[in-house]
Amino acid sequence: MQEFEDEPFEVSDEIITQRRALSRAWLEKLRSRNEPQATLFKAEMLMSLAWTHRGYTTLENVDQDDRDSYRDLNEAASHAYLDAAERMGSEDVTALIRAQVATANWSTQSIWEFASEWRKHDPWNRIGILLLIRFLDERWGGGPEAWLGFAAEIAEHAPAGSTALGLVPFAITERWEYLTSFEEMTFSDADQLVYQLPAVKQVLRLAYDRYLRSGAAPEIDEFVTYDLNNFMWACYWADLDDLAYDAMRRLGGNVRAEVWQGHRLNEPLGEFTYARNYLISEIEYGGREPV
Repeated sequence: MQEFEDEPFEVSDEIITQRRALSRAWLEKLRSRNEPQATLFKAEMLMSLAWTHRGYTTLENVDQDDRDSYRDLNEAASHAYLDAAERMGSEDVTALIRAQVATANWSTQSIWEFASEWRKHDPWNRIGILLLIRFLDERWGGGPEAWLGFAAEIAEHAPAGSTALGLVPFAITERWEYLTSFEEMTFSDADQLVYQLPAVKQVLRLAYDRYLRSGAAPEIDEFVTYDLNNFMWACYWADLDDLAYDAMRRLGGNVRAEVWQGHRLNEPLGEFTYARNYLISEIEYGGREPV
């Protein structure tokens, strides 16, 4: 397969300044509001401010002043999330799930312990699962085995047709991105440690079958379209051509640029088209029948 140059994604100072101004404006507007939903929104704005200091790099690459600001804002957001969660009660665990965002850079064990509280009520909540996938990555202090173990747990135990299953390829690609962006691995080396692992191929196939080929398969909506793009991408690089082709057919040309942008090409339609042409050539003209 072809290998492309990758360029790191950076947020401009102008965008950071705008984000801080917007978050502070909302916090000022909500200063006198104390109902649970307003408290939850305050937590979101505090967390938005925190991330303007933390960024999406590894913590050691953040200067001390920004680390301190991130820590203080993260703590304030965490208290606000938990305050909202306590007042919402077990009937609505939205705030408790959203509070998972404050666990970045906690130990893997602490992340799991926190997640166990909301998972008692809604174990396969898509937003919660997405946050867990992100923060189990080593970029946030997770361990090198956590990503695959959690992807396997989702593939095996999430209910058939659950949109949590659609996040499995995202979890796998997050690991690939960590290795290429922060461990400075070549794409080929990262492929061998991620997409080409037999266990990864098995997890991808199981998740795809249980998500899209079960009697409980979800209707195609914006979430499923996003997931199909991720499945097509991951299965293509894992040499699971039959699954990648099936995902491509289901997509019907609905390309999600954020999935195909920035991995190997900086032109998402070109990346998608290259994969599409390869899959058509292999499946339709290579003598193999799609399943």
